[in-house]
Amino acid sequence: VWLDLIRLHILHYSEFVRLLSYSNLNPNCIPQTLLIAIYYSGYQFRKDKPPALTKYMERLFDLNFRKVICKPSFQNLQALYIYMNEYFGSGKLSLSRACLAHITRMSYALGIHINTNRFSNDTKFERKNLFREISSFDLLFSGSFKLKPSYIAELPNLDPSLYRASKYLIPENLLNSEIINNRLNMLKSTMNSFKKLYGNKTIELIRFDFVSATNDIELEKLCKDRLDLLNKSYNELTATVRKLKIEYSEFTKEIEIFEIKFHPSRFHIALIILEYGRINQFNSSQALLRETLKVCDNMYFYLQQDPNTLDFYNYLLCFTYLSILKQLDQIESGIIISRVNNIFETLSPDEFNNLNYLMLSSALKIIKK
Repeated sequence: VWLDLIRLHILHYSEFVRLLSYSNLNPNCIPQTLLIAIYYSGYQFRKDKPPALTKYMERLFDLNFRKVICKPSFQNLQALYIYMNEYFGSGKLSLSRACLAHITRMSYALGIHINTNRFSNDTKFERKNLFREISSFDLLFSGSFKLKPSYIAELPNLDPSLYRASKYLIPENLLNSEIINNRLNMLKSTMNSFKKLYGNKTIELIRFDFVSATNDIELEKLCKDRLDLLNKSYNELTATVRKLKIEYSEFTKEIEIFEIKFHPSRFHIALIILEYGRINQFNSSQALLRETLKVCDNMYFYLQQDPNTLDFYNYLLCFTYLSILKQLDQIESGIIISRVNNIFETLSPDEFNNLNYLMLSSALKIIKK
Protein backbone atom coordinates (compact mmCIF):
# COMPACT_ATOMS: atom_id res chain seq x y z
CA VAL A 1 0.00 0.00 0.00
CA TRP A 2 2.76 2.46 0.94
CA LEU A 3 4.68 1.80 -2.29
CA ASP A 4 1.45 2.37 -4.21
CA LEU A 5 1.11 5.80 -2.57
CA ILE A 6 4.65 6.68 -3.65
CA ARG A 7 3.77 5.60 -7.18
CA LEU A 8 0.61 7.74 -7.16
CA HIS A 9 2.61 10.73 -5.91
CA ILE A 10 5.16 10.37 -8.71
CA LEU A 11 2.56 9.72 -11.42
CA HIS A 12 0.40 12.71 -10.53
CA TYR A 13 2.46 15.18 -8.50
CA SER A 14 5.17 15.32 -11.16
CA GLU A 15 2.67 17.23 -13.30
CA PHE A 16 2.97 20.10 -10.81
CA VAL A 17 6.56 19.91 -9.62
CA ARG A 18 9.48 17.51 -9.69
CA LEU A 19 10.90 17.29 -6.17
CA LEU A 20 12.79 14.02 -6.53
CA SER A 21 15.28 12.69 -9.02
CA TYR A 22 13.88 9.43 -10.32
CA SER A 23 17.09 7.91 -11.67
CA ASN A 24 18.20 6.43 -8.32
CA LEU A 25 14.97 6.56 -6.35
CA ASN A 26 15.06 4.26 -3.32
CA PRO A 27 12.21 4.58 -0.78
CA ASN A 28 14.38 2.94 1.88
CA CYS A 29 16.78 5.90 1.71
CA ILE A 30 14.10 8.60 2.01
CA PRO A 31 13.70 10.05 5.56
CA GLN A 32 10.38 9.32 7.25
CA THR A 33 9.38 13.00 7.44
CA LEU A 34 9.55 13.28 3.64
CA LEU A 35 7.98 9.85 3.10
CA ILE A 36 4.90 10.77 5.15
CA ALA A 37 4.41 13.94 3.09
CA ILE A 38 4.75 11.85 -0.09
CA TYR A 39 2.29 9.24 1.23
CA TYR A 40 -0.28 11.94 1.98
CA SER A 41 0.22 13.56 -1.41
CA GLY A 42 -0.20 10.21 -3.17
CA TYR A 43 -3.27 9.42 -1.07
CA GLN A 44 -5.04 12.46 -2.51
CA PHE A 45 -4.98 10.75 -5.92
CA ARG A 46 -6.27 7.42 -4.64
CA LYS A 47 -9.76 6.47 -5.83
CA ASP A 48 -10.75 4.42 -2.78
CA LYS A 49 -10.57 6.55 0.39
CA PRO A 50 -12.27 4.85 3.37
CA PRO A 51 -13.22 7.46 6.03
CA ALA A 52 -11.17 5.74 8.74
CA LEU A 53 -8.06 5.63 6.55
CA THR A 54 -8.56 9.24 5.47
CA LYS A 55 -8.77 10.33 9.11
CA TYR A 56 -5.60 8.37 9.90
CA MET A 57 -3.70 9.90 6.97
CA GLU A 58 -4.74 13.42 7.94
CA ARG A 59 -3.65 12.88 11.55
CA LEU A 60 -0.33 11.41 10.40
CA PHE A 61 0.16 14.38 8.07
CA ASP A 62 -0.56 16.90 10.85
CA LEU A 63 1.71 15.22 13.40
CA ASN A 64 4.52 14.99 10.87
CA PHE A 65 4.31 18.73 10.21
CA ARG A 66 5.60 19.49 13.72
CA LYS A 67 8.70 17.39 13.07
CA VAL A 68 9.34 18.87 9.62
CA ILE A 69 9.42 22.51 10.71
CA CYS A 70 11.82 21.96 13.63
CA LYS A 71 14.86 20.53 11.87
CA PRO A 72 16.46 22.19 8.81
CA SER A 73 17.39 19.60 6.19
CA PHE A 74 17.00 19.35 2.44
CA GLN A 75 14.52 16.47 2.76
CA ASN A 76 12.44 18.42 5.29
CA LEU A 77 12.53 21.34 2.87
CA GLN A 78 11.07 19.07 0.18
CA ALA A 79 8.43 17.86 2.64
CA LEU A 80 7.53 21.44 3.60
CA TYR A 81 7.04 22.28 -0.06
CA ILE A 82 4.47 19.48 -0.28
CA TYR A 83 2.74 20.85 2.83
CA MET A 84 2.67 24.33 1.33
CA ASN A 85 1.10 23.03 -1.88
CA GLU A 86 -1.51 20.99 -0.01
CA TYR A 87 -2.53 24.03 2.06
CA PHE A 88 -2.47 26.23 -1.05
CA GLY A 89 -4.66 23.83 -2.99
CA SER A 90 -7.23 23.59 -0.19
CA GLY A 91 -7.55 27.37 0.05
CA LYS A 92 -5.67 27.75 3.36
CA LEU A 93 -3.59 30.63 2.05
CA SER A 94 -2.53 32.05 5.41
CA LEU A 95 -1.06 28.71 6.45
CA SER A 96 0.45 28.27 3.02
CA ARG A 97 2.13 31.69 3.27
CA ALA A 98 3.52 30.78 6.70
CA CYS A 99 4.96 27.59 5.21
CA LEU A 100 6.53 29.56 2.37
CA ALA A 101 8.21 31.99 4.78
CA HIS A 102 9.65 29.08 6.75
CA ILE A 103 10.71 27.31 3.55
CA THR A 104 12.50 30.41 2.29
CA ARG A 105 14.42 30.88 5.54
CA MET A 106 15.33 27.20 5.63
CA SER A 107 16.48 27.19 1.99
CA TYR A 108 18.92 30.04 2.60
CA ALA A 109 20.11 28.46 5.84
CA LEU A 110 20.89 25.27 3.90
CA GLY A 111 22.51 27.23 1.06
CA ILE A 112 20.53 25.64 -1.78
CA HIS A 113 20.63 28.97 -3.63
CA ILE A 114 24.40 28.57 -4.08
CA ASN A 115 25.64 26.93 -7.28
CA THR A 116 28.21 24.26 -6.53
CA ASN A 117 29.70 21.24 -8.25
CA ARG A 118 30.26 19.33 -5.03
CA PHE A 119 27.05 17.32 -5.48
CA SER A 120 25.92 14.67 -7.96
CA ASN A 121 23.94 15.74 -11.03
CA ASP A 122 20.73 14.38 -9.49
CA THR A 123 21.23 16.33 -6.27
CA LYS A 124 22.08 19.52 -8.18
CA PHE A 125 18.89 19.09 -10.21
CA GLU A 126 16.81 18.69 -7.05
CA ARG A 127 18.43 21.73 -5.39
CA LYS A 128 18.13 24.04 -8.41
CA ASN A 129 14.61 22.93 -9.22
CA LEU A 130 13.36 23.35 -5.66
CA PHE A 131 14.96 26.77 -5.19
CA ARG A 132 13.37 28.05 -8.40
CA GLU A 133 10.00 26.74 -7.23
CA ILE A 134 10.42 28.52 -3.89
CA SER A 135 11.44 31.79 -5.57
CA SER A 136 8.49 31.56 -7.95
CA PHE A 137 6.05 31.13 -5.07
CA ASP A 138 7.67 34.09 -3.30
CA LEU A 139 6.78 36.24 -6.31
CA LEU A 140 3.29 34.79 -6.76
CA PHE A 141 2.36 35.26 -3.12
CA SER A 142 3.76 38.78 -2.88
CA GLY A 143 1.78 39.85 -5.94
CA SER A 144 1.55 43.47 -6.95
CA PHE A 145 1.27 44.72 -3.36
CA LYS A 146 4.84 43.54 -2.58
CA LEU A 147 3.59 41.82 0.57
CA LYS A 148 6.73 39.87 1.27
CA PRO A 149 9.37 39.50 3.98
CA SER A 150 12.43 41.72 4.10
CA TYR A 151 14.22 39.98 1.25
CA ILE A 152 14.05 40.19 -2.53
CA ALA A 153 12.96 36.97 -4.20
CA GLU A 154 15.97 35.68 -6.08
CA LEU A 155 15.01 34.11 -9.38
CA PRO A 156 17.99 32.15 -10.70
CA ASN A 157 18.85 32.30 -14.38
CA LEU A 158 17.00 29.86 -16.61
CA ASP A 159 19.05 26.67 -16.58
CA PRO A 160 18.49 24.46 -19.69
CA SER A 161 19.33 21.35 -17.65
CA LEU A 162 16.10 21.80 -15.68
CA TYR A 163 13.93 21.48 -18.79
CA ARG A 164 15.24 18.31 -20.41
CA ALA A 165 12.38 15.90 -21.05
CA SER A 166 14.53 13.00 -19.83
CA LYS A 167 14.47 14.51 -16.32
CA TYR A 168 10.69 14.05 -16.19
CA LEU A 169 10.49 10.44 -17.37
CA ILE A 170 8.85 8.18 -14.80
CA PRO A 171 10.83 5.00 -14.04
CA GLU A 172 9.43 1.94 -15.81
CA ASN A 173 9.01 0.01 -12.55
CA LEU A 174 6.56 2.70 -11.35
CA LEU A 175 4.49 2.77 -14.51
CA ASN A 176 1.07 1.14 -14.61
CA SER A 177 1.30 -0.42 -18.07
CA GLU A 178 -2.50 -0.52 -18.34
CA ILE A 179 -2.66 3.26 -18.00
CA ILE A 180 0.73 4.62 -19.12
CA ASN A 181 2.95 2.95 -21.69
CA ASN A 182 6.44 4.07 -22.68
CA ARG A 183 5.20 6.32 -25.48
CA LEU A 184 2.71 8.10 -23.23
CA ASN A 185 5.43 8.39 -20.60
CA MET A 186 7.64 10.16 -23.15
CA LEU A 187 4.78 12.49 -24.09
CA LYS A 188 4.03 13.37 -20.47
CA SER A 189 7.70 14.03 -19.72
CA THR A 190 7.88 16.34 -22.75
CA MET A 191 4.73 18.19 -21.71
CA ASN A 192 5.92 18.58 -18.12
CA SER A 193 9.27 19.98 -19.25
CA PHE A 194 7.49 22.51 -21.51
CA LYS A 195 5.14 23.39 -18.67
CA LYS A 196 8.08 24.04 -16.36
CA LEU A 197 9.83 26.25 -18.93
CA TYR A 198 6.64 28.22 -19.66
CA GLY A 199 5.99 28.77 -15.96
CA ASN A 200 9.53 29.91 -15.27
CA LYS A 201 9.45 32.35 -18.19
CA THR A 202 6.12 33.92 -17.27
CA ILE A 203 6.96 34.27 -13.57
CA GLU A 204 9.58 36.84 -14.60
CA LEU A 205 6.73 39.09 -15.75
CA ILE A 206 5.54 39.79 -12.21
CA ARG A 207 8.86 41.02 -10.85
CA PHE A 208 8.30 44.65 -9.89
CA ASP A 209 11.30 45.24 -7.61
CA PHE A 210 13.22 47.34 -10.11
CA VAL A 211 10.45 49.06 -12.10
CA SER A 212 11.50 52.55 -13.23
CA ALA A 213 8.08 53.79 -14.45
CA THR A 214 7.32 57.15 -12.81
CA ASN A 215 3.95 58.24 -14.22
CA ASP A 216 0.58 56.81 -15.24
CA ILE A 217 1.41 56.61 -18.96
CA GLU A 218 4.62 54.68 -18.33
CA LEU A 219 2.85 52.33 -15.92
CA GLU A 220 0.12 51.61 -18.45
CA LYS A 221 2.72 50.91 -21.14
CA LEU A 222 4.65 48.64 -18.75
CA CYS A 223 1.54 46.57 -18.09
CA LYS A 224 0.62 46.33 -21.77
CA ASP A 225 4.15 45.29 -22.71
CA ARG A 226 4.18 42.56 -20.09
CA LEU A 227 0.76 41.32 -21.16
CA ASP A 228 2.09 41.14 -24.73
CA LEU A 229 5.03 39.05 -23.50
CA LEU A 230 2.64 36.80 -21.59
CA ASN A 231 0.55 36.28 -24.72
CA LYS A 232 3.70 35.63 -26.74
CA SER A 233 4.81 32.91 -24.32
CA TYR A 234 1.34 31.39 -24.40
CA ASN A 235 1.29 31.43 -28.22
CA GLU A 236 4.67 29.66 -28.25
CA LEU A 237 3.21 27.06 -25.93
CA THR A 238 0.15 26.50 -28.11
CA ALA A 239 2.40 26.12 -31.17
CA THR A 240 4.32 23.41 -29.32
CA VAL A 241 1.05 21.73 -28.35
CA ARG A 242 -0.05 21.65 -32.00
CA LYS A 243 3.17 19.84 -32.91
CA LEU A 244 2.62 17.33 -30.12
CA LYS A 245 -0.91 16.63 -31.39
CA ILE A 246 0.60 15.66 -34.74
CA GLU A 247 3.48 13.62 -33.33
CA TYR A 248 1.34 11.89 -30.68
CA SER A 249 -2.01 11.87 -32.48
CA GLU A 250 -3.21 8.82 -30.52
CA PHE A 251 -3.06 10.88 -27.30
CA THR A 252 -4.99 13.96 -28.46
CA LYS A 253 -7.28 13.87 -25.42
CA GLU A 254 -4.35 13.85 -22.97
CA ILE A 255 -2.71 16.74 -24.82
CA GLU A 256 -5.92 18.80 -24.76
CA ILE A 257 -6.25 18.25 -20.99
CA PHE A 258 -2.64 19.38 -20.60
CA GLU A 259 -3.31 22.49 -22.72
CA ILE A 260 -6.38 23.63 -20.84
CA LYS A 261 -4.58 23.50 -17.48
CA PHE A 262 -2.50 26.52 -18.46
CA HIS A 263 -5.45 28.90 -18.44
CA PRO A 264 -5.72 29.45 -14.64
CA SER A 265 -2.06 30.42 -14.23
CA ARG A 266 -2.25 32.58 -17.36
CA PHE A 267 -5.20 34.50 -15.87
CA HIS A 268 -3.40 34.74 -12.53
CA ILE A 269 -0.26 36.30 -14.02
CA ALA A 270 -2.33 38.71 -16.14
CA LEU A 271 -4.33 39.89 -13.10
CA ILE A 272 -1.18 40.49 -11.04
CA ILE A 273 0.31 42.60 -13.85
CA LEU A 274 -2.89 44.62 -14.25
CA GLU A 275 -3.31 45.05 -10.51
CA TYR A 276 0.19 46.44 -10.22
CA GLY A 277 -0.66 49.12 -12.77
CA ARG A 278 -4.03 49.98 -11.24
CA ILE A 279 -2.89 50.38 -7.63
CA ASN A 280 0.20 52.40 -8.52
CA GLN A 281 -1.44 54.90 -10.88
CA PHE A 282 -2.44 58.31 -9.56
CA ASN A 283 -5.47 58.36 -11.85
CA SER A 284 -7.08 55.03 -12.64
CA SER A 285 -6.65 54.00 -16.28
CA GLN A 286 -9.81 52.97 -18.12
CA ALA A 287 -7.69 50.83 -20.43
CA LEU A 288 -6.31 48.78 -17.52
CA LEU A 289 -9.75 48.59 -15.91
CA ARG A 290 -11.31 47.25 -19.13
CA GLU A 291 -8.49 44.77 -19.61
CA THR A 292 -8.94 43.57 -16.01
CA LEU A 293 -12.66 43.07 -16.60
CA LYS A 294 -11.92 41.18 -19.83
CA VAL A 295 -9.49 38.81 -18.09
CA CYS A 296 -11.96 38.26 -15.24
CA ASP A 297 -14.78 37.47 -17.67
CA ASN A 298 -12.63 34.97 -19.56
CA MET A 299 -11.56 33.41 -16.27
CA TYR A 300 -15.19 33.14 -15.12
CA PHE A 301 -16.25 31.28 -18.26
CA TYR A 302 -13.26 28.97 -17.94
CA LEU A 303 -14.08 28.15 -14.30
CA GLN A 304 -17.67 27.34 -15.28
CA GLN A 305 -16.36 24.73 -17.71
CA ASP A 306 -13.81 23.24 -15.30
CA PRO A 307 -15.32 22.88 -11.80
CA ASN A 308 -12.25 20.95 -10.60
CA THR A 309 -10.01 24.02 -10.65
CA LEU A 310 -8.36 24.86 -7.32
CA ASP A 311 -10.46 27.00 -4.95
CA PHE A 312 -7.65 29.55 -4.97
CA TYR A 313 -8.67 30.69 -8.45
CA ASN A 314 -12.31 31.04 -7.42
CA TYR A 315 -11.29 33.33 -4.58
CA LEU A 316 -8.88 35.22 -6.83
CA LEU A 317 -11.62 35.89 -9.37
CA CYS A 318 -14.22 36.90 -6.78
CA PHE A 319 -11.96 39.34 -4.94
CA THR A 320 -10.70 40.86 -8.20
CA TYR A 321 -14.26 41.32 -9.44
CA LEU A 322 -15.23 43.02 -6.16
CA SER A 323 -12.14 45.26 -6.23
CA ILE A 324 -13.31 46.92 -9.46
CA LEU A 325 -17.03 46.91 -8.66
CA LYS A 326 -17.28 50.62 -7.77
CA GLN A 327 -15.63 51.65 -11.04
CA LEU A 328 -18.27 50.00 -13.22
CA ASP A 329 -21.78 51.05 -14.21
CA GLN A 330 -24.94 49.62 -12.65
CA ILE A 331 -25.53 46.96 -15.31
CA GLU A 332 -21.96 45.64 -15.19
CA SER A 333 -22.00 45.69 -11.38
CA GLY A 334 -25.19 43.63 -11.34
CA ILE A 335 -23.65 41.01 -13.62
CA ILE A 336 -20.53 40.81 -11.46
CA ILE A 337 -22.48 40.44 -8.20
CA SER A 338 -24.52 37.64 -9.76
CA ARG A 339 -21.37 35.84 -10.90
CA VAL A 340 -19.65 36.19 -7.54
CA ASN A 341 -22.75 34.77 -5.83
CA ASN A 342 -22.77 31.85 -8.26
CA ILE A 343 -19.14 31.05 -7.47
CA PHE A 344 -19.67 31.47 -3.72
CA GLU A 345 -22.48 28.89 -3.77
CA THR A 346 -20.08 26.30 -5.22
CA LEU A 347 -17.55 26.71 -2.39
CA SER A 348 -17.72 24.00 0.24
CA PRO A 349 -19.26 24.88 3.64
CA ASP A 350 -16.29 23.00 5.12
CA GLU A 351 -14.24 26.05 4.20
CA PHE A 352 -16.25 28.21 6.63
CA ASN A 353 -13.29 28.58 8.95
CA ASN A 354 -11.14 29.73 6.07
CA LEU A 355 -10.38 33.46 6.19
CA ASN A 356 -11.02 33.91 2.47
CA TYR A 357 -14.43 32.26 2.77
CA LEU A 358 -15.37 34.50 5.69
CA MET A 359 -14.18 37.65 3.91
CA LEU A 360 -16.10 36.78 0.76
CA SER A 361 -19.21 35.92 2.76
CA SER A 362 -19.01 39.24 4.64
CA ALA A 363 -18.49 41.21 1.43
CA LEU A 364 -21.58 39.68 -0.19
CA LYS A 365 -23.68 40.38 2.92
CA ILE A 366 -22.61 44.04 2.88
CA ILE A 367 -23.44 44.34 -0.83
CA LYS A 368 -26.94 42.89 -0.26
CA LYS A 369 -27.63 45.59 2.34
